[in-house]
Amino acid sequence: MKKVILRADIFQQIFYSALGIFGYLSTLDKTPEVLINRDPPILSGSIYLMLIGRIFMSITLSLAIPLNMYPCRKNILQIYFRVRKTSLKHEFTVVYITLGILILLFITLAGIFLPNVLFIFTFLGGFCSSIICLICPAMLFIKTEPRLWYRIIVFSISIICSIIGFTSVALSIYNLT
Repeated sequence: MKKVILRADIFQQIFYSALGIFGYLSTLDKTPEVLINRDPPILSGSIYLMLIGRIFMSITLSLAIPLNMYPCRKNILQIYFRVRKTSLKHEFTVVYITLGILILLFITLAGIFLPNVLFIFTFLGGFCSSIICLICPAMLFIKTEPRLWYRIIVFSISIICSIIGFTSVALSIYNLT
């Protein structure tokens, strides 16, 4: 099981790092804040690839809200209302529907009234990605790995990458102020 998790994590890190690096290097200083709003690369000569990318990004964002709604609602009910029921019972149907509507209303109002929400996402993305993608898996790996030198390597890499992530957050905030 460890091999599968390690290989999946390494594959994702390589894939997304290459995607980000080569995507940025294709336009350098012409990269807009919202990546899907950029002009297509000169070499492609076609807007179809960017159109396909925008369609896939729209599908991803459209599916993200309903897929994340159930765990969000369940966690809110467990944390704030101390509901420990795992199944949707009749007495909680009104609470589930009301909470779902309130979450969607909050998301919609945040999108309307926060025009500079990109700053918040830049901060949260840099901060949370370091914690979620690097520190938490490294802690789990270090806890379960019996070989000391594997733990030292993973710890060192996660510290270096976390410093890079936190530095990017600090520089983003400094550049925006």
